[in-house]
Amino acid sequence: MCQEFPGSPPAIINKDADSTGDLQSLSPETSLAYRRRVLLLGGSGSGKTSLAKSLVSGSSQTSDGTTESLDVHVWCPFNGTTYENLLEKELTGYERSLVLDVWDLAGRKVWQKFHHLFLTPATLPVVVFNLADQDSCDEVSKIVELIWAKVPGSKLIIVGTHVDQLGQEERNADKCQDILGVMRNRHAHCIQKIQQEIHNLRNLSESARTPKCNQKIKHLQEILERFPSPPTSIIRSSSKTAKGLDDVRRDILQSILDSNRQSSVEHSMPIRPATADVYDDIVTMRKDAHVVVSAHEMHELFTKHEVGLSSEVEANEVAFLETSGVIQCIIDFSDSDDNLICINPPVLAKALCQVHMSDTKKAFRFEAKRFWPKSDSGHSKKPNPAVLVQALEEVATEGLVRESMFPLLWQDLNMNEKQTRLIIDLLARLGLLNRAADAHGDAEKRSLELPNYPGLQARVQHRLPLLGLTPDMGPTLNWTPKPFKGDAQIGWRYTFPLGTPPGLVPRLFVMCRTNTPGAMYRHHWKNGLLLKMGQVSVNIKQPEASQVEKVDLYVRVTVDEEGDKKATEVLWVVLARFLVVAQRFLASWPGVYYQVSILPSSMYYTSESTVDELEINLLDIMREASLEKKTMKVDVKSQNCEVNVDCLMPLPGDSDLSISHWLQWLANLDIQLSESTPSINEPDDQISDNDSQSSLRPSPSPPRGNSPRVLTSPPVKTNKKAEIKWKLDNGWRRVSVEDELKEIKKVAASFVAAVLAGAVAQLITEQSRADDHGHTLMEREAKHAAALASARAAQAAQSGNAEAAAMAVVAAAQAMDNAMLVRKKGNKGTAMIKSRMCTIM
Repeated sequence: MCQEFPGSPPAIINKDADSTGDLQSLSPETSLAYRRRVLLLGGSGSGKTSLAKSLVSGSSQTSDGTTESLDVHVWCPFNGTTYENLLEKELTGYERSLVLDVWDLAGRKVWQKFHHLFLTPATLPVVVFNLADQDSCDEVSKIVELIWAKVPGSKLIIVGTHVDQLGQEERNADKCQDILGVMRNRHAHCIQKIQQEIHNLRNLSESARTPKCNQKIKHLQEILERFPSPPTSIIRSSSKTAKGLDDVRRDILQSILDSNRQSSVEHSMPIRPATADVYDDIVTMRKDAHVVVSAHEMHELFTKHEVGLSSEVEANEVAFLETSGVIQCIIDFSDSDDNLICINPPVLAKALCQVHMSDTKKAFRFEAKRFWPKSDSGHSKKPNPAVLVQALEEVATEGLVRESMFPLLWQDLNMNEKQTRLIIDLLARLGLLNRAADAHGDAEKRSLELPNYPGLQARVQHRLPLLGLTPDMGPTLNWTPKPFKGDAQIGWRYTFPLGTPPGLVPRLFVMCRTNTPGAMYRHHWKNGLLLKMGQVSVNIKQPEASQVEKVDLYVRVTVDEEGDKKATEVLWVVLARFLVVAQRFLASWPGVYYQVSILPSSMYYTSESTVDELEINLLDIMREASLEKKTMKVDVKSQNCEVNVDCLMPLPGDSDLSISHWLQWLANLDIQLSESTPSINEPDDQISDNDSQSSLRPSPSPPRGNSPRVLTSPPVKTNKKAEIKWKLDNGWRRVSVEDELKEIKKVAASFVAAVLAGAVAQLITEQSRADDHGHTLMEREAKHAAALASARAAQAAQSGNAEAAAMAVVAAAQAMDNAMLVRKKGNKGTAMIKSRMCTIM
């Protein structure tokens, strides 16, 4: 990772302002020659907007309003100003052409979780906080850590605003020094953690120092080398009195110019004509509301203007456009052949803000003739305002967006259906959007579908994980806390001793679901994700009540006649396919420090007594496997455990492979995953079979490499249609009859409750259908009551409360009977319909 901003390519360095030709002849504000982005980061009310306006206008400016999403202020600091006098060195003609795009990003909490997407090595972050607000002061160190997690070693500037509002006592207390002290202590703690792990690895004997250990030491040393020193100063300013504004201008300009000078060379060539033409094309496409293009389309733009352009030169020109802030290349965490490129980053930032509605206070005004034009007969299919309001409230209160609502949320961006779909796809690739269950039996919502966007359906729903509104309830029917006897299970744990940036873990869950080929969706809750790949269950979750932040990935399968070792091989291959995605995602956060350990189930080790959880450092077990040892000793809370290394690590691979390359090798092994075993669908947030693989993008078959071996997963026995496993124990201690009965009752209650919930839902659907004359058999209020009762039954099924589920079913049946007793006018043939409880039971 670069320590400084990447310098401009030789095409534009040390040239006078007029040497860049037509790129600057029209307007300095549209110059491409020397352009950079300044990103103002801070919470709401920190003073970002006032600071941005003051920097650009040259005079003190204040703003009482709140930024709704993003405002971009174009600043030409050396065009008709005296700011050159603030700097120590004389400027070249090229440097005088500097243009800065000052981004004023809105500071709501949820929006801060995706600000890092626009942090690049060429971007200068400026942390802004309100000196008169203690909560704003407390956020400074968190924002600085976010910046350095994404771009380690990035230069940054810290500005404390509202200094004019401080009393004499607050000025004497010097909050700035307190903030700097917090960051120094945090820095020392981080360095100590990393140095301790390096020390432990170096203390291993020569025989124990495997290539993977040496690679880990090298990686940790690289983290230390790029680990930034803590900030030493904070600029105190006031946009009202203009105090400190020149200091802010000087530091911004000096930081950008110094970074470019460190990367410059003496001789250069003018900007390539093809690059200038591509820039003109991008400007034209922006006017046509284009935001995202594929990498292939970008390649076609270059080849259109310069035939025979080499891939290396084209890559350099694309990098130059990204450095200038014109485009932003999106990292693809899957094996997709065609990456996406954002050609209008400010509009993408606005789209993210507009869709992440954190409250219901925003007022909307939609143009009916644009979204619901009149048909040839003169009628318009405008939705009921109440239905539209309900759909908007679902975003802020449930974190769910109906697909047909995206054009309405993004109405001021004026995008067509193709661009809307591309952005939806882009958000899914970035882990910011997750396919949820389709909404069924909701005819009123059909009116939300837009004639000009026929491919966007109202029943298709997407969840916004960063809003934190994903259901809390985890799976109870398809995953037990511990595996049954006869099940093989392996866990992979990421431990983050220094914590994670906001939003990283929810995005990691979505990444693994969306970008892993062959993953079948089962259940998604606030702290985890349950998937299937063949007959292998995959549970990705964040452990509860943990002092240190962790993420666990478990894989589980039933061992059949082919034995433990073959089942373990299948587990590792499936696990690796998810870990390849996870590793790529974590690699996009080069400043995030984590450790890896393995969590084997009890079938892989023996112990004197039951062990709640056995955690083994990954490098330790890889070292033993490379030495071809059959077993290894592990101490857990003063207990000795003997781990069967031969069974746990059947595919250690080449000892020279890095962990990432070893996982890629595992993921490419050819295994034939059979159909998944029958399982009860989780009542909450389920997707139909046709949608089990995210329809946001096609999921290709897993990549196949030239593997030296072909693995076959343990076959699923076909002599039984389904099987209920009674969880007794995983250890060898004797289980009491009382415990057996308790476990049996719990499983049976869950099963019965699930059957009741499913039955009442099916009956409600059947009874609410229209008769031959088009009349509805149930009144609307009764249907609502029945639906509410069935929802309560499903909730009771989740907790295994059969009695509560039964009571909810009774309530649903009563609601239906009440509706059916109502005689409609003019229909004398309508008779009373008896209770359907017998049908349900």
